[in-house]
Amino acid sequence: MDEHKLSIIVPVYKAEKHIRQCLDSIVGQEYPNWECILINDGSPDSSGDICDEYAAKDKRFIVVHKTNAGAAEARNDGLRKATGDYITFVDSDDELLPQALVIYHDAIVKYGNIDVIKAGYIKHFEVQDIEKKHSCGKETLETSKRRIVRLLNEESYYHGFLWNECIRRELIGDIKFDNGLHWNEDSIFSFQLFLKAESVLFSPQLVYKYYIRETESLSNVKDPYLVMNTVAKILDYRLEMAEGDQDLITEFGKNYTKRFHDSMRMLKANIADISRRSQFRDMLAHKEILAKDFFASVYLCEKTPYRLAEKAYYLLNFFRRILNKIH
Repeated sequence: MDEHKLSIIVPVYKAEKHIRQCLDSIVGQEYPNWECILINDGSPDSSGDICDEYAAKDKRFIVVHKTNAGAAEARNDGLRKATGDYITFVDSDDELLPQALVIYHDAIVKYGNIDVIKAGYIKHFEVQDIEKKHSCGKETLETSKRRIVRLLNEESYYHGFLWNECIRRELIGDIKFDNGLHWNEDSIFSFQLFLKAESVLFSPQLVYKYYIRETESLSNVKDPYLVMNTVAKILDYRLEMAEGDQDLITEFGKNYTKRFHDSMRMLKANIADISRRSQFRDMLAHKEILAKDFFASVYLCEKTPYRLAEKAYYLLNFFRRILNKIH
């Protein structure tokens, strides 16, 4: 059987509490032909020392120590260092399930150097100590862009997550993580990949455990321009993937509208914070982003004139209230 080398990229920052659990899950992989590139992104705690400790015991670990520049640039550093045929990413407070690399490798051999594998995962809610499994239900090899984008959008629960993907290194090419973003940059990277991919395997097998250790919500993201700009970029990639298919455009519009309304609630929740009012002013200066957000939310998924008018009225009044508060 052909053996393919798999590269695992782990950005590390302030991870001392959970990183041993993460690295132990990598050491415990049943498939042995891997390298793990640990990018210590200027951690002020003992995370870097723990990385060095594992590298001293197992030469498959490669540690890069660098000045803090954020997760996006840390992943870019990992991509530059990776030598594997395929690449996957792990967050330093999560785990790879024991058979993850076996599942990836068996799929590569079975289907012949496919571009991307998307697989199942477990969400572990630490506070409630409950787990939820997410799987596409059946194994499907897709070469149709229409089917790929449908499965990524809603049908498979897989979306644009990075940590349940195994990617052919040659496909990545010059695609890089946007280090100007600090939220959802992994989704944008994924969508760029799927625009290039000619074959994507959706596997129902579970490869990853994603830990939710505290309440995670959009309200924790405080920069309104970051939210609006990122959501607009995601829409750009999704519309490009739709390739003019009106049904897909409508689906993407509905998905986008939910994100847009979430960002509206975030704005409303934080508008009383006087220290953030300059950020709201900066955001409002980016008229091209706001126009795209407004147009997409109002038009893409509303078919009737009444609903268009209703939504337009709601959004215009919302922005008017924001303007009144920050000026």
